[in-house]
Amino acid sequence: MTGIQSNRRTRLACLLLAFATFAAYWPVRHYGFVNYDDDDYVSNNTVVRAGLTWPGFVWALSDQHACNWHPLTWLSHMADCQLFGLNPGAMHLENVLLHCANSLLLLLLLNSMTGAFWRSAFVAALFALHPLRVESVAWIAERKDVLSGFFFMLTLWFYAKAVTSDKGQAAAKGANPPPVTCHLPVLPALAAVFHPGASCQADARDRSDCSAAARFLAARTIYNS
Repeated sequence: MTGIQSNRRTRLACLLLAFATFAAYWPVRHYGFVNYDDDDYVSNNTVVRAGLTWPGFVWALSDQHACNWHPLTWLSHMADCQLFGLNPGAMHLENVLLHCANSLLLLLLLNSMTGAFWRSAFVAALFALHPLRVESVAWIAERKDVLSGFFFMLTLWFYAKAVTSDKGQAAAKGANPPPVTCHLPVLPALAAVFHPGASCQADARDRSDCSAAARFLAARTIYNS
């Protein structure tokens, strides 16, 4: 298969995966808030409901409201209120958009690491449509899950690019991760095993930077837990 045909196939698979994901989760636009955590996170949280403000920014960076310290999650909820008001349907659709992006990133990542396109597409589709993902996607308070998943995928994506680039260096994109990503630091090592040609193309400096980033990320995860 030529490079052009491969690119067309990948684009078509991405379009189909995005369509299937949105079709499966489209009904969430009619859902409202639930009485479990949504009130703490958004509906009864006066700081978040005020939108993007300087006091809100400081609060997001310094407070451990609801027993969590995740500034980016708070800021994303504030951005929702700033853009859409207290509209749960729009907030649900943003979760769907993040989940769709995660699924597409997973497809591209696995395909680049293994070269097995159809198996990568199957795994990405399974991730996108599996019932176990419903809680994270259809629950506003679980924004932290789909949002951390986005940076989780980006971290592995940058690592995969780094080990096949002469100048690339892995970067810890999953800053301030929740405990759900505590296993992330070990995944670059697994990626190095399964990525075609990684061992011969990544120089010592790349691997040192990756190791340092992984250690930093692990320490942050343990601290935040």
